[in-house]
Amino acid sequence: MRSKKHVLFGLLRSLRPKDWVKNVVVFVALVFSSKFLDFTSVSQSFIAFLLFCIMSSSTYILNDLADLEEDRKNPKKAKRPLASGLVSPMQALCAALCLTVVGLGVSFWLDKLLGAVLSLYWVSNLFYSFGLKRVVIMDVMLIALGFVLRAIGGAVVIHVDISPWLVITTMFLALFLALSKRKAELIQLKEEAGQARPVLRGYTKALLDSLILVVITSTIVSYTLYSFHSPHSPHMLWTVPFVIYGLFRYMYLTEVKGLGEQLTEVLLKDRPLVIAGLLWGLSVIAILIYF
Repeated sequence: MRSKKHVLFGLLRSLRPKDWVKNVVVFVALVFSSKFLDFTSVSQSFIAFLLFCIMSSSTYILNDLADLEEDRKNPKKAKRPLASGLVSPMQALCAALCLTVVGLGVSFWLDKLLGAVLSLYWVSNLFYSFGLKRVVIMDVMLIALGFVLRAIGGAVVIHVDISPWLVITTMFLALFLALSKRKAELIQLKEEAGQARPVLRGYTKALLDSLILVVITSTIVSYTLYSFHSPHSPHMLWTVPFVIYGLFRYMYLTEVKGLGEQLTEVLLKDRPLVIAGLLWGLSVIAILIYF
């Protein structure tokens, strides 16, 4: 018999707090607009971050509901709270709806444009969870859209112009990470790939290699051009090597070490990648302050 304590723990696991790190994209506009020393802007950005955490957790639960039968047949995913029966579908649905109501309610109260962005984020994730994640190319495009909307939400909440470079670079970077994850899944799952994730039946290693080459090149070019045209150029160009190293390191982890299937764990646990990210962030902030 499931106790209330076990059900609550299962619901907390279903929120996937480890994946909240993806929402740090919200702070990009805060940093590059040089408003990171303004308390009001920082607090608004932090609230937007929390709202994206709430809304993303809602979509994670809905995604698990959509995949419930498939997850029960998968030895690894069968241990998830919903698939294992620790949390009932009705309990999960109620939790997802409560999170959605709270997230959208607070966001529209805080800023109508932020509410609109979060609404679009939630709807796009619904399309992803209940159909488009099984459509080749569209699946990674919607993942990238989620990251772009996080970046736009971060700009909207502090009332700064949305930089086209911010949107473009975020999109290419998100596509790179999503495609790299698909490749890692395809390699690691092998013959079982199509069963574990149906969309993988439409991908081949050669196709993914080609797409990854396009987006990693586009990411480096777009960020370099942004740095070159930045009001803080040429100093901002000093941050480009950190970006290149981070991308190459992630490719190394995917290709050589066989990692990449768990994006969040790789980004948080690989020490060289974490150090590169910290150095990039510190150098950007230093340049924005002193140059």
